[in-house]
Amino acid sequence: MDKIKNREHFINAIMNSSLSSEEKKDFSELVARDLKGSEMKLSKMATKRKVHSPKDMVGFLYKFSRDDFFKWFTHDPEQTSINYVVNYAKAEAYLQEAGFNRSINSQTFANIKNFICKTPCQPLNAYGEKIPFSWRDAILWVGNNPEGNPFCDCLFEGKPFKDYVAAFKNTIEFRTDDERMRFGLRLTDFLYNHCDLSHEITDRLDFIDASVDLIGCSLRAFIDVRMFFCALRQIVKWINEKKAISRLAFVSLEASTDSYTLKVYHKGSYLDIDNKKIKGQDGDFEKVRKFLFCVADWRIEADRRHDGKSSPVQIDCLNSETVGIVDNEGLHLSENKVTPLTEEVGGVKHFIKFYKNFGE
Repeated sequence: MDKIKNREHFINAIMNSSLSSEEKKDFSELVARDLKGSEMKLSKMATKRKVHSPKDMVGFLYKFSRDDFFKWFTHDPEQTSINYVVNYAKAEAYLQEAGFNRSINSQTFANIKNFICKTPCQPLNAYGEKIPFSWRDAILWVGNNPEGNPFCDCLFEGKPFKDYVAAFKNTIEFRTDDERMRFGLRLTDFLYNHCDLSHEITDRLDFIDASVDLIGCSLRAFIDVRMFFCALRQIVKWINEKKAISRLAFVSLEASTDSYTLKVYHKGSYLDIDNKKIKGQDGDFEKVRKFLFCVADWRIEADRRHDGKSSPVQIDCLNSETVGIVDNEGLHLSENKVTPLTEEVGGVKHFIKFYKNFGE
């Protein structure tokens, strides 16, 4: 068990323990009496325990493809008659609870709510830009045009609503129906624009393996595309910061039965990180973990230098054992698992594993 930092931390630990609901109720009443007259409220200490599970989030996002209810928010009904007013009310009710009860990245969930519900914020596209119109706008049109098709007949600034829907769809899935948004091309463009090693590259395959195109051209996967690239941007930044040590970086893609693994290898580099930061609970390390929480598994194999010593390690940053506690202050992740390796790695390797759509 983690070290108890303060009274609130202790209370949260108790409330997330295996005590029965009756025992927790008794404990809450005792604490409430003890805190009488204090500014600290029990409501402020409400927490939720979530396990890192990208597969669970894939299952949630998959609703926009196959679920008879949710898919009509992203698919043109064409000749199918859909009661959008009823569907919209049901969606708002469902989304009020789903984010608390499932392992979903909080930023992913917020973006979905912003696209469907009447929230104060606009949804973001895969590049982090605001999508100017969403279902909060289209549902008003539907109310005045109950027999119309909102995807084709509803226009915003001269564009059919389906164009704005497509922008949202590209935030929750790597798709193949738009050449510009295909995984292989998106990744290649991203790396060329952000990885500051271009003058050392004489041939594309020296940097980006052919597997990125071969596998990436047909890759389809439900995932938070924006969060994926936010994490990758920081990883590339780390590579750029170490370019004086090595300008040799290689990127490849592997496919297995149920997943894809992106491998980013900075050859000849090393990880210089102290015993506190290697836990992944603060700084940029923590930031990347939060980007990828319930989005993708993340593992590092690296030659580490610390206190004048060099030792190879494996760092499991996000896997099935990773737990997050969500409270009013945000997401708090359990520590990374650090395991010594017996052989040198030859640099720093990042493995980002994300999962295929069900049935594919």
